[in-house]
Order: sequence, then C-alpha cells, then structure tokens
Amino acid sequence: MAFATAFVLAAAGCSSGGGAEAEPGATTTGSETRTVKGTNGDVEVPTDPKKIVALWRPTMSALVQLGHRPVGAIGDPGTADHGWAPYLPDGDDPSTIQLISASSSPEDVNLEQLQKLDPDLIIGTATSNEEQQALLPKLSQIAPTVLVEWTGTGSWRNHLTDVAEVVGAEDTAQEIVADYDKRVNDVKTAVGDPGAIEVSVIRVQRDDELRFETVASFPGQILGDVGFKRPANQQQPAGDKDFLSVSPERLLDADAPVVFVLPNADNGQTAQKNAALNNPLWKNLQAVKANKAFTVDYAYWGASNYYGAYRILDDVKKSLAAS
Repeated sequence: MAFATAFVLAAAGCSSGGGAEAEPGATTTGSETRTVKGTNGDVEVPTDPKKIVALWRPTMSALVQLGHRPVGAIGDPGTADHGWAPYLPDGDDPSTIQLISASSSPEDVNLEQLQKLDPDLIIGTATSNEEQQALLPKLSQIAPTVLVEWTGTGSWRNHLTDVAEVVGAEDTAQEIVADYDKRVNDVKTAVGDPGAIEVSVIRVQRDDELRFETVASFPGQILGDVGFKRPANQQQPAGDKDFLSVSPERLLDADAPVVFVLPNADNGQTAQKNAALNNPLWKNLQAVKANKAFTVDYAYWGASNYYGAYRILDDVKKSLAAS
C-alpha cells in the first residue's frame, strides 16, 4: 500500500499548513463551539461533537483512539468489516459505522447517505487535487468540515495529533504517543540489541512484482524506531515512493538475516504468499535457511496508523524476542 496515494479533499486557496489549531471560546446561538484552523482555513466546530464522519481511514482510527465513535466513514463494501479491522482495536464491532463511500473520488461519496447521518462534524484530508476541491462546499453545507494535511506515509504520526486538535483531545493524543514509545522500548528490551540485527521487508505486490519496503515506508518507520539495521537497497529510493519495485528475479537482493514478507491483501494473501514461497530463489535466502523468515499481515503492516504500528511491534517481538 505504502500510502503513496491518500484520500484527498481540499479547498481552493488552502494553505499548506499542517494540522488544525484550536481557538477555544467561540460560541454560536444555541450551541457551544470552538474555532479550529484546518488547511481550509478557520472552521467553527462543536466543542463536544457527537456525530463525526471520517473521510479517511486513518482519521477514523484516530477518532476511535481519541474516544470518538464516527457515525460514518470510507471503507471497502466488498468485505464484511469494510476493511476497517486494521483501523480499529482488536475485537471492535464496525457495524455501528455507516459506509458512505468506497473511494476518495467525489462522485463515489454518497452525499445523500452522508446527510441522513446528520453529522455535526466532518473531518477530511487535504492536498491540492482540483477534482476534490469541488466537494468541500457540498460537505460544508451538511456539517462543519475541517481538512487536515496528509502528505504521504509519514503523516501517520502527526495525523493523530492533528485530529486531536480538531476534537479537543490533545491530552489523550499525548497519552497514545507515550504508549507507543513505551511499546517501542519494550520491543527493544525483548529483542536485546536491535542495532545488530538487519531486517528486510518484502511486499509481494503481484506475481510479477516485488516491493522492497524502505526506511520511509510505514513498517520501515516502525522498524527504525526500534533501531534495526536495514539493507542498503531498502534505504529511501529516488523519487517520492517509499518502496523499490523489482521483478521476482531480484528476490535475493532483499536477502538479510531476518525477512518479513507482506502478501498483498488487495490481491488475496494466500495467492501472494504462495507466489513468494514458490519462487525458486526463496529457499536461498539466508533468513529462510535460519528459520527467520516471517509472513505477516499487510493489512496491518500497511495501515499507517497507531493500531497498525502496535501490530507491527507485536509481530516483531513475537518473532525476534531473545530467548
């Protein structure tokens, strides 16, 4: 996934600033409000929003962690949980969230369904995509709409705090970040000396394509926080991608003492896993010979949110904890 693309909603003339900055104390007749600053300028929002719609999956995840249950969100209609499992805590029932769109395209957002939800706040993400700019006035007619910045995979860290500023949950966001840091340190202790361990991450995109996840990818950032070494060819490649696309014949280029394999959830994980395991070069990987090759769930390893980060840390700890 590598989140090279993101759901985009933007306003004409928007600034390139980061998240949302709150100005408390603003009020309107009949309800308490506060003013927050999004990429679409100052927006007056409810002080205590009850019915929020999230127009980006990491936004939904951030809201849930911050103690808010979105009434509507974007997801995948082809799966029972709408593809929301990696964006919700384990065991969470997604059935109380209304699916309002299957993609980021304006024509796919069901504005009629969105209006029926009667939201008091809509949170989206922004870039300069002109096609999305036309949707903002329609959204703003339904409810106050705040757009926060999402510039790529690395935005997953700031996105939580940006959303927290919109809903007034900055203290909770600080606690979540502190919890993540604690989990990272726990993994460091369990592994022993992560700096002495080289870890390679391979995504099986298709039968004819592998992707080496670089240090800039979502899993690459988590592994970097723990302090693992990464292969030279999994440093940031040229351009704006956070992965290196290669043919399966180059599998051995990703060799390392430890390998994590990410079957592509979009194309069926079983088939993609088999595509990797059936590669005649697979058995020549030193990680395979040492029983240090691990297949993990890309739905979480590519989620670009804190729940996904927790899963990565859990998988790494389970796989590499010193005996």
